[in-house]
Amino acid sequence: MKIAVLGAGFSGLAVAWTLLQHKLKTNSIEVTLFDSEGIASGASGVAAGLFHPFAGIHAKLNRFGYEGYNATLELLKAAEHTLGSRPFDTSGILRTAISPLQADEFKICSQNYPHDVQWLSTDEVKTFIPGIAATPGILIKNGITVYSENYLKGLFLNCVKSGLVFNQQKIDSLDSLKEFDQIIVAMGADCTSLKELSHLKLSYTKGQILELLWPADLPPLPIALNSHIYCVMLPDKKRCLVGSTYEKQYASREPDWEIAKQEILPKLGLLYPSLKDAEVLNCRTGIRVSGPQHLPLLQKISERCYVLTGMGSKGLLYHGLYARKLCDLILGLNL
Repeated sequence: MKIAVLGAGFSGLAVAWTLLQHKLKTNSIEVTLFDSEGIASGASGVAAGLFHPFAGIHAKLNRFGYEGYNATLELLKAAEHTLGSRPFDTSGILRTAISPLQADEFKICSQNYPHDVQWLSTDEVKTFIPGIAATPGILIKNGITVYSENYLKGLFLNCVKSGLVFNQQKIDSLDSLKEFDQIIVAMGADCTSLKELSHLKLSYTKGQILELLWPADLPPLPIALNSHIYCVMLPDKKRCLVGSTYEKQYASREPDWEIAKQEILPKLGLLYPSLKDAEVLNCRTGIRVSGPQHLPLLQKISERCYVLTGMGSKGLLYHGLYARKLCDLILGLNL
């Protein structure tokens, strides 16, 4: 069976990797990955990479949260094995509350899942991160910061070792892929650029993040911060990523430094005042895609075509799990 996968972001590479695990057992399939821009070129490569099963303002366990978490862990370990180093950090994630109501919901989360979530009082938060805003929060002990671009490149190299063929080619129509038995479209915001998928009901949000120079006189954060914005140290401990914007209306997909700074920096100053004058080095942008009811969209388009998109802000949590679901549909497996 010859299978084409369109899109080299989280979903596309997760699908390719999962298919190739079956190939290693049976040698009955060929997988070709297409992406005109290269690996990790879309929103997946821009993602700051906060990964845990309690995403969302209420910190409730996400639907399929643990299943998604475990599926992604397998992919992270595959990338680590190929790279010889970890493209992620397992120190955890600190979420601070932005209102008394959210603080109450955070405390409930810590009571329901004490193995993974620890309640921190205001004093405990300030002791943990000196200089942070005075508010209680939760330590998500199983939270992981994924360095998305490195992770995707590691997963891609793992796929290549297992026989993946990569074609850096733009596909405008499924008609150009008649040689393939099955086609999986995982092109994120570009899915509807294919005429066969132009009918899909998807919503789009522009997300921008800022890369800041970490002040030389300030100790690096020991853990990723997540509140009304997030702040994540990069591996060199000399820079951080701060974001994100959620722009429903936007004139261009290109970075807009002024809008990003206007929306992000005031919130950063409230969360962590020590960074309010940090130098802005770069602005990155990507387009998040959400499906109906804000759930991932896994849909059969025809007898030989499926689409997987609409991960929204939960691509890291869900891409491995939904790749398994999709491969089960195509190959009749029980992954």
